[in-house]
Amino acid sequence: MSAFRSVLGVAVALPFLTACGTTITYSQLNPAPHAMKKRPPHQVVLFVGKRPKRAYVEVGLLEAQQDSVYSADDREAILRKMREDAGERGCEGLIVTGKEDSTTGSVSDGQGYVTTLKGYQATCIVWDESAESDDDDAPKKKKKKKKADDE
Repeated sequence: MSAFRSVLGVAVALPFLTACGTTITYSQLNPAPHAMKKRPPHQVVLFVGKRPKRAYVEVGLLEAQQDSVYSADDREAILRKMREDAGERGCEGLIVTGKEDSTTGSVSDGQGYVTTLKGYQATCIVWDESAESDDDDAPKKKKKKKKADDE
């Protein structure tokens, strides 16, 4: 009987455990100007509230949202997962373009609830090396100054 209770407990808990994360979807927008290579999440530059000064191409749209009311992912976790997904796809940067929240709820026997599932939308970008730009968001290398010849 104890084994039956354990199996039953797992069967009851499984739907809740599997619906506790974030779903990310990706839609292709434009072709990349060069081959996209996987990169670690920390190499994906995140832009919130501003756009890059450096020339770029918007290659994809990422949408992330909590799976259910049982999701434990907060804003930081959702953005981290978006960055991981972007790195796997070869995005060099992500421009967070806004929130993508949705409201869900139910009513049963005259009682109900309403919950907001957190979500965000971002654009996957790659640098456009073919476009000229004086200003750059990437770290700049210091140039050595040439000494003037004494006359």
